[in-house]
Amino acid sequence: GRLRAGQTAAHADLRVTALNADIVGAQSAVLEGVARYDVADYDGLSVDSVKADAIAHARTFEGKAQAIAARLGASGIAVMPGIEIGSAGDLALQSDWNLAQDFATAREGSLTLRAGGNLLLNGSISDGFSDATTAGSLQTGRSWNLALVAGADRGSADALALVPLAAQAAGQGTITLGAADAGKLVRTGTGEIELRAGRDLVLADKVSAIYTAGRRDTTTYDDFTAPADAAYGIDGGSMRLVAQGSVHAKPTDQSFVEWLRRQGQGNWR
Repeated sequence: GRLRAGQTAAHADLRVTALNADIVGAQSAVLEGVARYDVADYDGLSVDSVKADAIAHARTFEGKAQAIAARLGASGIAVMPGIEIGSAGDLALQSDWNLAQDFATAREGSLTLRAGGNLLLNGSISDGFSDATTAGSLQTGRSWNLALVAGADRGSADALALVPLAAQAAGQGTITLGAADAGKLVRTGTGEIELRAGRDLVLADKVSAIYTAGRRDTTTYDDFTAPADAAYGIDGGSMRLVAQGSVHAKPTDQSFVEWLRRQGQGNWR
């Protein structure tokens, strides 16, 4: 379960006076303090121009999390930072963002990118792995939620709300992941992924991919020895993709084969 509220201006507290809630049956319970940014206050386009402030403020908030939980009596609920970066027009990520590195001790936050125009992902967004490339290894901890929106209804309190397709400006409202010969990733581990495109979702290269991977299973079994370089994921987060137009992807030359590692012997006939 996840509850959200805004951070105070100093990023030291939540705009919540009381928390009268019981979360029952959830795998995790999170009270998220959201800090919102507009690229109009930075370089006018890029997520990268906001990152330094967003990371610093999230770390400040993380340092106050125990005090916030104590003030609200939030026993059993994790207080975590949330980051929302928006633009009235296009919004672009120009370099990889490895959330596992930047928020190593704040493990269940959320990142929202909310563009009124197009969302251009020229860098990967990754959590739950040691780095943001395909060489990264799956980690054991919990992960951030990701919400990526293009063609957003910026007047709505719902961060995932879209302007209807018929009302989208010409050529606006598309999420593009990567570029030709420069595939990029959107992935997390145990967190959730929400992609909402007011027009199209475009995977611009054959290796561009969107997925959740769970967390590395460290369980040992008497009758199974895992290969040294293998990682088995459990507790993978959910993923929801919405495109009011179309979904486009490049053809892949990958073969579908027996990809799952297994070992042992069979005794059936």
